[in-house]
Amino acid sequence: MRLTTAWAACDLPTAVGLSLAYEEVVAITNKPTDRTEWNKSTLDFADERCREFAQAKGRVIAAKVVRTEHHHPTEAPELKVDLDIVFVQLVIQQNGVANLRGAPLPFIRVGDGFKFVSKP
Repeated sequence: MRLTTAWAACDLPTAVGLSLAYEEVVAITNKPTDRTEWNKSTLDFADERCREFAQAKGRVIAAKVVRTEHHHPTEAPELKVDLDIVFVQLVIQQNGVANLRGAPLPFIRVGDGFKFVSKP
């Protein structure tokens, strides 16, 4: 919910801070990742959500975990570590009615918390 609050307030520094950083990506995967491209993609995604939330007719009232995945390096050789992913869907209230809306958003476990990942 902190992430959606940051998007709704167009607080890009907070939104980016709640997203997976380049340094965290390279600690997780062997896949070549360009720092500039990763950072731009993360900022662009946050900016798009900011504009989307500014035009939204409803408001986010909750987030619901709709799927979880666990990946191990033996199953996915591009991984350096075990990876837990949680997919969250937003509950939007509009005209007094609450519904799940939008595509599920992926969050990756990092340390003792989760961070949003805008680019798989």
